[in-house]
Amino acid sequence: MSKKQRPSEPKHRPSLVQLRATLEAQRQALARLFHPIVETQKAHQAQLARLFRPILETQKAQQAQFAQLFGPIIEAQKAQQAQLARLFQDAARARDALLNQHIALGLKGVAEALRDAPIKMRAGLKTLGEHGWYLDLELTPRDLADLAASFDRGDVDAANETLVAHYRTRVADIAADLQRWYPSRAKVLALAFAAHERSEYELSVPIFLIQADGLCQSSLGVQLYARRPRARQPRTADVVAVRQLAQDSLEAALLHPFELALPISASAAERRDLQIGLLNRHSILHGEATDYGTEMNSLKSISLLYYVASTLEQRPSRST
Repeated sequence: MSKKQRPSEPKHRPSLVQLRATLEAQRQALARLFHPIVETQKAHQAQLARLFRPILETQKAQQAQFAQLFGPIIEAQKAQQAQLARLFQDAARARDALLNQHIALGLKGVAEALRDAPIKMRAGLKTLGEHGWYLDLELTPRDLADLAASFDRGDVDAANETLVAHYRTRVADIAADLQRWYPSRAKVLALAFAAHERSEYELSVPIFLIQADGLCQSSLGVQLYARRPRARQPRTADVVAVRQLAQDSLEAALLHPFELALPISASAAERRDLQIGLLNRHSILHGEATDYGTEMNSLKSISLLYYVASTLEQRPSRST
C-alpha cells in the first residue's frame, strides 16, 4: 500500500472560529454605533461653552468696571451664572444617564444574541435538513436564519432557489477543497463533480451520498445513514454525545443534524409520509427512485458531503 498522503491545509479553511468572530464583530459594531453619539454630545457642549464664553468675559469686565456702582447687579449676575452652571451640570448628568441607558440596552441585546445563537442555529439547521439541505460554513448566521424563516412560512421555492444559487457559485471551491483534503478519494470525487458539471445528475447524486457516508464512517466510526434498532434516532447521535459538548455551545449546535432523524436517512415506513421529491439515500441507492436526477438534488448531495467534511474536520488517516 502506498504511503499515506497528508493533505495540505486550505488557504481559507472554513472553521467555527468564523462564527464566533462574526458574533464578536456584531458586539463591537454596537459599541461603534454609540460612539458618534458621545462625540456629538461633546461637540455640542464645547459649542455651548464657546457661545457663552464671550458673555461671561463681558460680564467679568463689567463687574471690574462698575463694581462700586453696580454691586447689586453684579451679585445678581453671579447668581445667574451659578444657576446657568447648575443647568449645564444637570444637562450633562441627564445626557450621561441617557447614554449609559442606551449602551446598557445595546450590551444587553448583544448578550441575548450570544445566548440565543446556538438555539437559533439548531432550529435553522433542523429546518434546512428537513428540506434536504445542509449548512455551508460560508453562510452567515443571518443567512441561515433567513433561509429557515422562508421554509417555515411556506416560501419553499424561494428558499430552494436561494440555496441553489449559493451552491452553484460554491461548487468549484467545494470540489477543490474536498479533493485537497482527501487525496485518496480525489479520483472518485473528480468523476462525481465532472458528472455534475455535465448535468449527469443520475451519476453524481449517488456518488456524493456514498462519499458522505464514507467520510462519516472514517471520522465517527458509524454509518451516516444508520439508525438505532427499533428507533428513529440515528447512530451518529451516540457518537456526537461522546464528545460531551456543552448543549448551549455553538459547536454542539453545529453538529445538531447528526442527532436528528432527517429525510435523507428515512426508513421505508417514514418515506411514505415524506414530501414528494425529498432526497433519500435508501430509495436512490437501492433503485427505488428514478426521478432524482435534478440539479437541486445534486447540489443538496454536495451540501451534505461538504457539511460532513467541514463540521467533522475530516483528515484521512488511511487509504480508503
